[in-house]
Amino acid sequence: SQIVAPNGDVLAMASRTEAEYVYADIDLCAADDKRRPDGTDIFASRRPALYQPIARDPAEQRLPAMNGVRDLGAAIVELSRPNDLDEALARIREAGEAGARLICLPPMTGSLDDLEQSAAWGVQVVAALTSVCGEAQVATAVVRADGSGGYQYCAILVGAEGLLLTQPQVHASQRHAFSEPVDAFQSADTPGGRVAVLCSDDSLYPETFRLLAMAGVEIVMLPLSPLEDWELRTGLLERSAENRLNLLVAPDTTEHGVGFITSLQTDFTVMTEWPDRDFDGLLSQPEWHRNDQHVPVKLAAIHPANAANKVVSMNTDLLADRPWNLCNAIIR
Repeated sequence: SQIVAPNGDVLAMASRTEAEYVYADIDLCAADDKRRPDGTDIFASRRPALYQPIARDPAEQRLPAMNGVRDLGAAIVELSRPNDLDEALARIREAGEAGARLICLPPMTGSLDDLEQSAAWGVQVVAALTSVCGEAQVATAVVRADGSGGYQYCAILVGAEGLLLTQPQVHASQRHAFSEPVDAFQSADTPGGRVAVLCSDDSLYPETFRLLAMAGVEIVMLPLSPLEDWELRTGLLERSAENRLNLLVAPDTTEHGVGFITSLQTDFTVMTEWPDRDFDGLLSQPEWHRNDQHVPVKLAAIHPANAANKVVSMNTDLLADRPWNLCNAIIR
């Protein structure tokens, strides 16, 4: 049991083993302020029109087939200096040699004070990543020209063939006010499974991950520029767990927490055999591979195929049995 402030700070937590009560002073007015540290109002930036599928009857929706592999080598990179391309390329080679086939870098945007220069830097980053990724696919975030004289903040996925996936920001934010939001999330089929890449500020919204799960995504790669502790401490772990998605998170700073990889447990559904582990009561939390040691390359095996199993127990499929008829509030 715990008392948590609106910014995610735990104000008081009870013992796991002893009977007790806890108390804390709370600021009621803090719950009325929905602004992020950069000034973004996260309620005003929501996209209700895009969330419509969540509030529709799942019986009338056909989910895509999911064909992810059982085991896949994955890696996140922690750079000693932001935007150090030479170091990033060396880490990609290191991860690839260790068997990683999906590698998530921190954002490589350069300075956002000069968008033209940042976009030119982004072109250079894509070319460099293409030249070294080999059999792996690499995710990061860059600034790209939008073709009409403007610029977009984008998460990208790069392979030996070049750009495989470009995902511009969907939710508006103050720090990326230059980036005109797009109206959809995209994904790409890779040899390991269906992958989505996300921009930092799109990862704030629970609806983002629910829409990706409904699109058959098995792996989400997130080059992150965090602004608050809760993102890395609790928020993104929850997004992985509540949607059964493997997640690779590579932040550009460890001020708010370390990067991590979540790998979905094979044994998940209650009242079925659990061949890989003894039943311990822990259902939804995935294996959580945090980079606590601050190693430059954090490796872990993920399990894309496990994303297909959303059944917690009888009549509790995370997607098919969601309370869709109670979701009207999020589409208004």
